[in-house]
Amino acid sequence: MKYQKKIIITIFLVSFVVGTIFFIEWTIFKEKEDSIKLIINGEKKLLTKSSDENINLDMIDVEKGISIENKSKSVVFVGRKPLFPNFKISIKLNDLSENKIIPVKIRYKSNKGNFVYKINEIPTSFPKYEIKGKSKYEGDYYISILDEKNKGYLMKISNKGKILFYKKTNSESDCFRKILTDDNQTRYVYMNNYGDKLRRKELRELVVLNEKYKQINKINFEYNGIQDIDEHDYIYINDNHYIIATNSYNKSIPYNEKINTSMVKTSVIKEIEKGKVKWVFDSSEYPEFYDYYTPINEYKDNPNNILDYMHFNSFFIDPKDGNLLVSFRHINSVVKLDRKTGKPIWILGGKGDQFGMDETIKFERQHSVSIEKDGTILLYDNGVDGRQSRIVEIKIDEQNKKILKYKKYELDQVWTRSWGYVREIDKKRGIYLIDYGTGGNPLRPNIEERNLKNGKVHFSIKFYNYNVVNVYKG
Repeated sequence: MKYQKKIIITIFLVSFVVGTIFFIEWTIFKEKEDSIKLIINGEKKLLTKSSDENINLDMIDVEKGISIENKSKSVVFVGRKPLFPNFKISIKLNDLSENKIIPVKIRYKSNKGNFVYKINEIPTSFPKYEIKGKSKYEGDYYISILDEKNKGYLMKISNKGKILFYKKTNSESDCFRKILTDDNQTRYVYMNNYGDKLRRKELRELVVLNEKYKQINKINFEYNGIQDIDEHDYIYINDNHYIIATNSYNKSIPYNEKINTSMVKTSVIKEIEKGKVKWVFDSSEYPEFYDYYTPINEYKDNPNNILDYMHFNSFFIDPKDGNLLVSFRHINSVVKLDRKTGKPIWILGGKGDQFGMDETIKFERQHSVSIEKDGTILLYDNGVDGRQSRIVEIKIDEQNKKILKYKKYELDQVWTRSWGYVREIDKKRGIYLIDYGTGGNPLRPNIEERNLKNGKVHFSIKFYNYNVVNVYKG
């Protein structure tokens, strides 16, 4: 009899609760008030509008969480969970997967009709993209993309393909990456174009975010009267120590008749620590570099009668000696600079090559210089119009200036007009992270984690109607 009574009581209680919910839902139409308070980071938003309203929340704005307070006289459903009058519930944004925007739905009924509010994890205007595979290698992808109007997004995507963070930009922003500083601080840094396009198109600064993606600093420096940082690369060591590239404009050297222009754009690299410049490399101080310039016909080098004869695009600290490897696109060369004096130590590739490279192995219009764990130099060799791009590895003897090993990986049906990126992921297994830059091949993904030995792609990302300017993993 005891068990029968317990069963009867349980059935009664369950029936009572279910019946109460149905009764409240049935009496909803009699209510007069239909307000719900959406609380985002402590700020309240009253929901009383039509059922077509979508609330698009940027992830950067919801770090403190979202809660919903039911101030109406009816039951509100958050997803499938009932929220009774005068109660509050905290919610988390649903995961994003397979390019689907999965909204948090808030729905309720009133004497005015049925209402549905949607809180989307990302805006419905977010770029269309496609992710295939999952990377087994740790680290997130930090990506900068731009549309044809140079507006785009900075984003962080996990190795499983989940968007973890994004920021929409209304100007040309790139080089977004995570930095672990030498004093163990997490920073997110990117390049931002803040210039007045009527006066000068390119005017850039470094924007520094803390570990919670909140802006803590902006960096720019004046050189020869111009406040500018080159858009292509930077090295951020800590909040008071970084290496940046800038540009200067000078009269061309008179003796060089090959350069038919009155002004040249020179490359300037400098290291700043605690507000003081430690050293400067200014290409105009080394007139031999004018002779190394190699014109190309893929686009006009000199649209404003100012010749960009060096064109810096990347640099990398050599862990062996702490000096700096720098890629200069328009002289087809990698130059090593002394980080105490700023003076060139050697030149690899191009007309000024000091390592005896023959024409069959020389690289052209290269990007993303880096040094692998075994000391090998790794380059994205863009090539010129008519030759497909490739990945190049070069082992050198710096003391005797000799090529010890050379290896190239052809990228089938790809010619990257600008940008381009490659980094070692697992050299033993042949795994590399590749960004095909702009003008590569519209039919293939923008980004691949690829086995260069057998061509197998383990993980890829493709954006539609956007160019991937940079990708970094870390």
